[in-house]
Amino acid sequence: MKNRAVLVEGTKTLPAAYFEEGRLVIRGRSIELNQQDWWNRLVQQLNILQIASRNIRELHIQLEYLNSETNRILMHMFSLVDKINYDEGGEIKIKWHCSAEDEIMLEQISIFSSIIDTPIEIVPE
Repeated sequence: MKNRAVLVEGTKTLPAAYFEEGRLVIRGRSIELNQQDWWNRLVQQLNILQIASRNIRELHIQLEYLNSETNRILMHMFSLVDKINYDEGGEIKIKWHCSAEDEIMLEQISIFSSIIDTPIEIVPE
């Protein structure tokens, strides 16, 4: 069994976030418009557990749905990954799980890829 630390419990409208064997995983649906509390809880839990950037090797995104607020939060998170990778010599990989038929999600991944320096690997589901 994998060692999993749940950082934020998921709901029907908000994703779960957990740390598992060097991976930060964000999984579920991201429907709610106001997600700032979710983001704050994630950051707080990361700080409480003192998970340093050197312990996170991969960021896995497994979202069934996302909205503009989610995009804003992900952009912030990806900017932090860029900062860790390029300013601090980190090696965090971004892996986005999605179906090859999900044109909307693939377009969103393409937009993020055009903005950030860290490559986003698409993991087919």
